[in-house]
Amino acid sequence: MRHAMGAKGVQLYTACNLWYEHPQRMWSTGYRKGAIIPAGTAIHNLTKSKKWMKYYVLFVNPATRIQHGILWAHGHHPGIQLEDYVRRTFSDKTFEQLVEGLTPEEVSSIHKGEVVPGMSKRAVCISWGHPPEIGTPTLEATQWKYWIHRFATSFVNFEGDKVVSLA
Repeated sequence: MRHAMGAKGVQLYTACNLWYEHPQRMWSTGYRKGAIIPAGTAIHNLTKSKKWMKYYVLFVNPATRIQHGILWAHGHHPGIQLEDYVRRTFSDKTFEQLVEGLTPEEVSSIHKGEVVPGMSKRAVCISWGHPPEIGTPTLEATQWKYWIHRFATSFVNFEGDKVVSLA
């Protein structure tokens, strides 16, 4: 069962950096381990697929010709639907449009896949993606929880809109 996603004829891009160890087995939790697909990377053939009672978001990176599959871990995203996840992970904006208005330091950190003190919440979302709702129910929180891999997490602490520390 496959469904096309996105408007026909609209070029889509990654709205944030995405990491993978195995192209076909990425996680919607956003593990930061392995190779990186940079924010603003053009993608083709964005679809969702249901296989063995699990949903996957599939897309092709035309530069590498690799098809990637992101497993939708619904339990890690209480309160949102697969379509919400897709809308914030993929965009019709180029990298330049995504980072418009950010500081050169934020843009440099995003290119490196880093989060550093002084970054805005918007820049963190582009660099590391939205934090999974199971650890961060709202972006208004002063601490966001991210997973590095299945057994390790990290926290980004904010004062107002700016990162003040990482733990």
